[in-house]
Amino acid sequence: GGYSTEQMKILFEIPQSAVGSGYTLFKWQKSLGNLLAVAGTNRIVCIYNRQGNQITTLTLPGLCTSLDWDKDGEILTITQDFNGILYMWNSNTNELTKLDTGMKEGLSLSLWSKYSHLLAI
Repeated sequence: GGYSTEQMKILFEIPQSAVGSGYTLFKWQKSLGNLLAVAGTNRIVCIYNRQGNQITTLTLPGLCTSLDWDKDGEILTITQDFNGILYMWNSNTNELTKLDTGMKEGLSLSLWSKYSHLLAI
């Protein structure tokens, strides 16, 4: 069976000011589920812990088009529509790596394998 709304508990709420108006993307950390990545139309990705505390913010040159965690929940990949740069945030070190894919236009999707450290862009 599924979950009823009576079993669900609100952990925290994210204010609209954190994401801008319009669509919102979000992705819970795989494996551990301790972190939540959220992006909206303001070109900022916010990372929250389970208590709703903001861990970090990442500013993008364009609108976020996808968020995905690797199978271990260590690396968050972020694609954006401005250029071919792939953003990779390490949850253990809080370091952001920018990978130039060589694409001239923005990226629309990144997706990690469920079984290994393979990434499709």
